Amino acid sequence: MISPASLARARAAIGHGITYRMGAGGLHPDDPLPTRTGRCDCSGFVAWVCGRSRKDSIGLWWDTTRIHRDASGPQRRWRRLAAPEPGCVVVYPDHRDLATGKRRSGHCAIVVAYTAAVVGGATAALTVIDCASTPNRITERDGGVFLRHADVVFCVPVEVVT
Repeated sequence: MISPASLARARAAIGHGITYRMGAGGLHPDDPLPTRTGRCDCSGFVAWVCGRSRKDSIGLWWDTTRIHRDASGPQRRWRRLAAPEPGCVVVYPDHRDLATGKRRSGHCAIVVAYTAAVVGGATAALTVIDCASTPNRITERDGGVFLRHADVVFCVPVEVVT
């Protein structure tokens, strides 16, 4: 079950001047904001919204690729959903850009809204809250970039971490 509180928590972080830094944030899930330093990345933000530390009790560091791998496979910490729901996590892993061959980092966010079919035959629409290098802050915005990835996964944290 996805709690409406997750969307409220995600929105509560908007407008506090938090900027993007890879590997930052998400270590203190009980804090009122996802970072103590003013810097956070997407997976740190998602961990905090979900009320989890991105560094779990056995020392695993949760990033986009690890979230994607678990939700796509064993589902020990992240349960895959058949379809997006408000408050769930959307994630794609690190990958190679087909046009340039360069390695690109994965990304994750909190889903705000999803529309499968728009009137007039337009493509699906996704709205997310994330912490990204562009626009370098936590914001609610169009999440169409996720829908362009064939390996995108929608998931929620499992209730009990083993």
